[in-house]
Amino acid sequence: MGEIDLTLGPDRYLVPGHSSERLYEDEFVCLDWSGTRQLDRDRSLDTYLRLGHVAVRFGKHHELPTFDKWFTQHLTHDRRIEVVTTAFNLVPQLLIGTSRIATVHRRLAMFYQRFSPLRIVAPPLKIPKFEQFIRWHRSRDRDPSGCVPY
Repeated sequence: MGEIDLTLGPDRYLVPGHSSERLYEDEFVCLDWSGTRQLDRDRSLDTYLRLGHVAVRFGKHHELPTFDKWFTQHLTHDRRIEVVTTAFNLVPQLLIGTSRIATVHRRLAMFYQRFSPLRIVAPPLKIPKFEQFIRWHRSRDRDPSGCVPY
């Protein structure tokens, strides 16, 4: 104990039974290269599924998807994933100059858009909001350092 003070992440990836607090919520948007016009002509679900996707997955064997698990549980179709990366910061480089799209959090998309020729497009389906949490061990609930909320 004492090696990790706190963790950040979506609630589903955090170990239950410890104190936590929601930091913020965000929505999912599509991000694509500003030079492609695939989604300008047709923003249907069929087009979204047909386009090549960049997906972010975590874990040693890429077994922890960001939102793919929700996606496959709620739709009868699969997305056409062309590239899998383990870091959100690689997404822009994997979109520029291609007709691929990525479904990411709006905050990240807006950040990437400031530095890269990318554009934000609303997804053609309703995706639940993303919630980011901070979690700490319950033994730190009254930590005098003030690093964690009481």
